[in-house]
Amino acid sequence: MRIEFVHHVYISGLILLLINVTKCYRTGAGPQSCSSMVPFHSNTQPQLGPVPYVITVSKTTYTPREQIVVTVRGCGETKFKGYLVQARLAMFAKQDVKIGVFGIYNNAPYQYTCPDLRLGTVGQALTHRENSDKSKISFVWQAPPVSQGHVIFVITIVQNKNTYWTSVTSPIVYDQQNSVPVSQQILNSLYHVVDPSCTRQPINATSTSTTVSTTTLTFSTTTSPTTTSTTSTTTPTPTSKSTTTTTTTTSTTTAPPTTVTTTSTSAQTTVAVTNVTDITTNNSTENTTEDIVTTTEVYVLPDDRLPLDKDCNRTKGCFHDCDEHSCSFIVSWVDRANFIDMELKTKLMSAGNKWIAVGFSYDKHMGSDSVIECMSMDYNISVFQSYNLDTHANTRLSNPKLGISNEQGSFVDGTFSCSFTRQKIVPEESRIFDLRNDWYLMFATGSSMSGMKLPHQYDPAPPTSLTKINLQEYLQYMPTTQPASTLPPTTIQSTTTTTTEQPWTWKPQPQPTTTTTVATTTKKTSPAVVVTTPLTTTTTTVSTTTQNIDKFQKLSLEKDLACGLTKGCYYDCKNDLCEFIISWRDKGDDIQFDIKSRASSPDPDNMWIAIAFSHDQNMGNDNVIECVTNEGFMDVYQSVNLDSKTNQRLIEPKKGLSGIYGSIQDGIFHCKFTRKKQVVGEDVLLNLNEDFHIMFAHGPATNGKLLPHSVQKIPIVSLKLVDFQKNASVSGRVIYYLIKFHGALMIFAWIGCASIAIVIVRYYKRIWPGSTICDERIWYQVHRLMMIVVFLCVIISAILVFLDVEGYSKINGQMFHQAHPIIGIVVLVFTVANPIVALIRPLPGSVKRKCFNWIHWGFGTIGHILAVINIFAGLELAKAGAPPYLRWVLVAYVGYYITVNMILEISDCVLTRKERKQDDTYMYEMHRKPMYYSHSNAHLQLEPSYSRLKKVVMGTHVLIITVTTLLLIIMLLIGG
Repeated sequence: MRIEFVHHVYISGLILLLINVTKCYRTGAGPQSCSSMVPFHSNTQPQLGPVPYVITVSKTTYTPREQIVVTVRGCGETKFKGYLVQARLAMFAKQDVKIGVFGIYNNAPYQYTCPDLRLGTVGQALTHRENSDKSKISFVWQAPPVSQGHVIFVITIVQNKNTYWTSVTSPIVYDQQNSVPVSQQILNSLYHVVDPSCTRQPINATSTSTTVSTTTLTFSTTTSPTTTSTTSTTTPTPTSKSTTTTTTTTSTTTAPPTTVTTTSTSAQTTVAVTNVTDITTNNSTENTTEDIVTTTEVYVLPDDRLPLDKDCNRTKGCFHDCDEHSCSFIVSWVDRANFIDMELKTKLMSAGNKWIAVGFSYDKHMGSDSVIECMSMDYNISVFQSYNLDTHANTRLSNPKLGISNEQGSFVDGTFSCSFTRQKIVPEESRIFDLRNDWYLMFATGSSMSGMKLPHQYDPAPPTSLTKINLQEYLQYMPTTQPASTLPPTTIQSTTTTTTEQPWTWKPQPQPTTTTTVATTTKKTSPAVVVTTPLTTTTTTVSTTTQNIDKFQKLSLEKDLACGLTKGCYYDCKNDLCEFIISWRDKGDDIQFDIKSRASSPDPDNMWIAIAFSHDQNMGNDNVIECVTNEGFMDVYQSVNLDSKTNQRLIEPKKGLSGIYGSIQDGIFHCKFTRKKQVVGEDVLLNLNEDFHIMFAHGPATNGKLLPHSVQKIPIVSLKLVDFQKNASVSGRVIYYLIKFHGALMIFAWIGCASIAIVIVRYYKRIWPGSTICDERIWYQVHRLMMIVVFLCVIISAILVFLDVEGYSKINGQMFHQAHPIIGIVVLVFTVANPIVALIRPLPGSVKRKCFNWIHWGFGTIGHILAVINIFAGLELAKAGAPPYLRWVLVAYVGYYITVNMILEISDCVLTRKERKQDDTYMYEMHRKPMYYSHSNAHLQLEPSYSRLKKVVMGTHVLIITVTTLLLIIMLLIGG
C-alpha cells in the first residue's frame, strides 16, 4: 500500500509539472528564462541552423527617452508562436543587463516579464500572451532618461515546442551621446546566420486593373444545310498581360431575332482592336461572303493612377479622389476599439526618397493640424508624427512615434504604400489629436532629404475632405456601395445599354457614363451592294446620392484644439461644445483676431457679436470691436463703452483695422480681422501691448446699429488679464459675488424668515398660552426676532448691490426687469417703515390701535408680496447667474405658501364658529359662565382643543420653509 501511495504521488506530481510547463509555454516565458533566454521546454535543444526570422528597428541611433519600434518578422510563410524580447547593452549582450523599457497598451498581445526584483523595475522584457501563429509583431521601446551605451535587442523565437531559436539579435542601436565604438569581437559574437529565404527580394508586383470588353455576335440566315465556322483571335493589349478574345459564330437556322450581348466595365484608356473574319456559306442559289468587323474597347490603367479599392465603404472607411476608374491616392482606416488601423497609398512617378502624410484638422485649412507621415529612406519606410504650426511650417514631435505601432510600408514600381496602427488617445502629447473626435482629413506627398520632409507642391493646399469624418462610424457617413453585378445577356434590336454605378467618394465627382458601340458591316459580293448598319447606343447613368451629415446644422461650435498651442484663446465651452471662441495670433505690430459664436439670434441677418478690452471686470471705458450684420452683409467697427449702459461708435470706426472677413454659415457667426496693437491719434483705442480683461457680448442690430444686449446675456468677462502676445488658453468668467450674496440675503429674509413670522403672528396667538420667552408670549418673540433678521438682511443686501453697480442700477430689457431696482427700493422703504410703525402704535384698548394694526399688517404683507415678485425678476438677470430651473422652485414655494395660508384661514374660521356655537349653548343651559371666562380674555387663557394639530402644521411649515430657503440659496450661489 505504501509503495502504491508513493507511486500515485509521483504520477500526480509529474502531471502537475507537465501542466505547469504547458501553461508557461502557452502564456509566455517564465522567470527561469530571463537570464539564459532559453525556454523551459523539457527534452529540447535550441536550433543551431540558420534563423528564418528577421529583426528590424525603426532607427539605428537613439537619444534619451526616444522611442524605437522593434519588429520581428517571419521569412516567407514562416510563423512563430512565442517569443521573449529584451533590450540589452551591446557590450554585455550575453549577460542579463537590461536597459530601457517597453511600452504596452490595453489588450496588447504581449505582457511584461522578467521584473528587476532588486530595483523594482518592470517593463524591461516582453513575452507572448497566447500561442497562436504569428507572422509579424512589433514593439515600442523607450530609451532610458540618461545615456547608457549602445543597445541591442535579444530575442528568443519559438516556432513550436521543440523548435526555437535563442538569443537572436537585432542591428545595434547606437547611443548618439556615446562615442565609444563597438569592438569587432563583440560584433562577431552577435552574428547569426540568416535563412536564405530572408535575403531573397520580395516580389512586389503592382496589379494593373485592365478590363476587357468582349462582344459576341450571333447571326442567323435562312439556308438549308447547317454550316458553322468559328474563328478565334487573340490580341495582346499594350502595357498589360491580359488578352482580348473575340469569337464570332455563324449558324444556319430559321430566322430568329438578332442577339447582341455586351459586357463592359470601367476603364481609363481605350485601345481599339479590330478582328476581321471572312465566313463563306455555300448555298444552292448563291455564294455569300460576309466580312464581320468587330471593334473591342480595352481599358488600360494609366501609370500614375491606382485601381479602385473595392473594400472602401464596406469593410473600411476611405478618403480619396477617385473617379469611376482610378485614384491618385487612397487613405483608408478600420476602427479597432482603442486603436485605428490606417493605410496610405498613392502612385508616384518620380524616384528617390519621398513622403506621404495624412493630416487631422479642425477646419479645412492648413495650420494647427496633427500629421502622421510615412517617410521612405533608401526604400525603408518609417512612420513619424508632426504638427502644422501654420500653412507653411511643420515641426516633427519630440516623440514622433508616440501611440504608433505595427508599421509597414513599401515603395515599389511607383506605388507608395504605408500602414500603421494609431492609438486613439495619447494624453502625453496635446498635439496628437484624439481620434475619437471628428476631423477634416488632408492628404499630401512630397520629396524628402535625410529623413526630413521637403515642402509639398500643392497650390494652394493639399486635398481635404469636404466634411468632418468620424473614424469610428464610417459606414454611417458613407452610403454602402453594392458590388457591380454582371448583367445578363440582353436581347434587343440594335440597342446596347450599359449601366455603371459610381462608388461614393468624399469629393463630388462628375457622374460616369459608359457607352458601348458595336458596329457591324455586311458586304455581299453579288450583287455589289454595301450595307452599313450602325447599332444605336443608349446611355444610362446611375448616380449615388450622398447624405451630408453636418453637425453644424445643430448650431454646435466645437472646441478649437489649437488653443494654447499655436494661438491664444478665450472661450466658454462645456464638454467640448462652446458658446463662443475668441482666438488671436501675435503678428508683430498687429494682432489677428478670430471670433466664432453660435448665431442664436432669431434674425441672424441683423445681429452683432463684439469683444471689448477693459482695465477692470466691469463695463465702462472699454474699447469695443463689433462685428455687425446688416441684411446679410457683415462689417467690423470700433466703439467705446462710455458707461455700463451707453455705447458710442467712433468717428473713424475702422481705424487700425484690416483683413476683415465674416460669414454666418451652418449656424456659426464667424468674424475675422487684424487690429494694430497701437493706434496713434486715438486715445480710446487701447494699446494691445498691455494686458486687459477681454469681454464678449452679442445682441440684435438694426440698420447696422447695435441694439442693447439682453439682461439674460450680459457680457462675459475673463477672470484674469489677458496677454495678447502669448498663446494662452483662457477660460472662465467673472462671477458677481456681491450680486449673488444680495440675492441670497433677500431669499433668506423673505422666503425664510418672513414666511415663518407672518404665519405665526396671524394664526398662532392662541397656541402656547401659558408659555413665554423673556416674559413675552412665544408667537410675539418669534415674530419679532424673524422681522429683525428681515430688516438687517434687507439693509445689508441693499448696500451690497449699491457697491456693485456703484450707484442706481439701470437695467435694459422688459419692463418686468427694468422695475427690479424700483421694486427693491419700495420694499426697502416698507421694511424700514414697519418697525417704526410698530414702535409708535397706541396701547391695547385704544381706539386708534386697530388703525395702526391695519397699517402694520399692510406694510408687512405688501412688502412680502413685492419682495417675492422682485426675487423672480432678479433670478432672470444674468449677473445673478441663477440656473433656469430655480424659478420653478420659487413657483413651488409660492404655491405651497398660498396653500398653507388658505388651510390655516379656513380651519380658524370653522373652529371659531364652533366655539361661538358652544358658547351660546352654555349660556342657554347654565344662564351663567365661569368667573374666569369672558370674551375679552378667553382666547388668551385657554389653549384650544385643536392646538396639537396646529403645532404639527407649524413644525411642518418651518421644516418646508427651511429646506426651500437653503435649496434656493445653495443653487443660487453655485449656479452660473
